[in-house]
Amino acid sequence: DAFFGGGAGGAVRRGRPAAGSDLRYDLRISFGEAVRGVEKEIEFPVMGRCETCGGSGAKAGSEPTTCPQCSGRGEVRTVRSTMLGQMVNVSTCPRCRGEGRIVEAPCGTCRGDGRTERPRKLRVSIPAGIDEGHQIRLSGEGEVGPRSGPAGSLYVAVHVTPHPSLRRDGTELYHELDVSISQAALGTRVAIPTVEGDEEIEIRAGTQPGTELRLRGRGVPHLRRPNVRGDLHVLVNVVVPTKLSKRERELLEAFAKEAGETVGSEGGGGIFERVRDALG
Repeated sequence: DAFFGGGAGGAVRRGRPAAGSDLRYDLRISFGEAVRGVEKEIEFPVMGRCETCGGSGAKAGSEPTTCPQCSGRGEVRTVRSTMLGQMVNVSTCPRCRGEGRIVEAPCGTCRGDGRTERPRKLRVSIPAGIDEGHQIRLSGEGEVGPRSGPAGSLYVAVHVTPHPSLRRDGTELYHELDVSISQAALGTRVAIPTVEGDEEIEIRAGTQPGTELRLRGRGVPHLRRPNVRGDLHVLVNVVVPTKLSKRERELLEAFAKEAGETVGSEGGGGIFERVRDALG
């Protein structure tokens, strides 16, 4: 029926105002705000409904009239004969641009468009666990369409500033902790960064290079399950000094001698060279 004109006697589709455009807003937040969640106020220019004409586009005291070319349908039909019969071509009315109405006396403020540009402020709730590149869609918060057309959507694109010493992988956080040979051998307590601030943890005596310490529930909340949170992984790296003072060398040589180890050139390389070889 659509091709051969059988639908001509059916219900008439009335023209309707075009919808407004979608908008994009790029929002930068800190690493901690992405993990914990935050509410931000944003401001951006937007095409809003004209206050003078109320969005109709018509001058005060006048109203938009039915388009005479399409009789308010918003579309025009062209019928032509072919070998298969009559073919109907349906296209948007060029005079009213598919709205079905035209403005004979346009509003002086918006010049018949029904919209004016203005700054707008909006508070946006950023959920905990959001990550770099995620977008938040706010329906109806975009531009208003011409002559009271429905509003488009606003897409808030989130950009997260990296943390200086925490690396994120999904809901898991990772921190590389450097400790000295003496700290690894004798044990110590050190402060490490977390999302909530620095926290002191224990490095047990005899800790080996590559040891992983896990702080459960100190990672990133799951975006769709806020009660589920990842872990913070502390990766221990034992640092071998490249330069020693005379006193430090004497103490280490005494330690090697007490342990029955051969060090120096006669032992095929110093203790630090052999430690470096053992670490990689």
